Amino acid sequence: MMAERILPFLRNEKSDGAIPSAFWATYTFEEAVRRGHGALVVDFIRNKWTPMLATGTTWEDYTWTDGKGGATVSHAWTAHPAYHFVNILAGISQADVAWKAVRFEPVFARGVEHAAATVPAPPGAISARWCREGGSVMTELVLPAGVRAEMKVGGNSRTVSGPGTFGLDADCPAGF
Repeated sequence: MMAERILPFLRNEKSDGAIPSAFWATYTFEEAVRRGHGALVVDFIRNKWTPMLATGTTWEDYTWTDGKGGATVSHAWTAHPAYHFVNILAGISQADVAWKAVRFEPVFARGVEHAAATVPAPPGAISARWCREGGSVMTELVLPAGVRAEMKVGGNSRTVSGPGTFGLDADCPAGF
């Protein structure tokens, strides 16, 4: 399904069958990111959601109709790119109940020089940031007490436990 449906959809390639609406796309985003296609998801969001900015609302089917023809053009549920950017660009995702464990695996997308996010979690705020500095990417993950994290940056990885501030740096990926 990845090769036949999800990746062609994210690449905006013509395919037979139904395509996910802006609401249902969230499920394709999650699976694509899980399988290492986060940069493709960021490009898709740029392509499909950027035109929505001019209208100040979100659309269900990626085309502006001004509500004509029964189409709907104001959906809170199609605002989920904000949620995905925390997971994809900042790299924070929940890995255990009550945020007792997280994954920190930021995606370094084309044209994005830095990202930062804070997630209010039951054990306390979890913050992550990264920035490009020359030919390297510098990262920082701040964990409250009792939170464990698997950090993956480039080809490097480590497991850490809070409280504390942790870094894991890597060379810039190709094309970044």
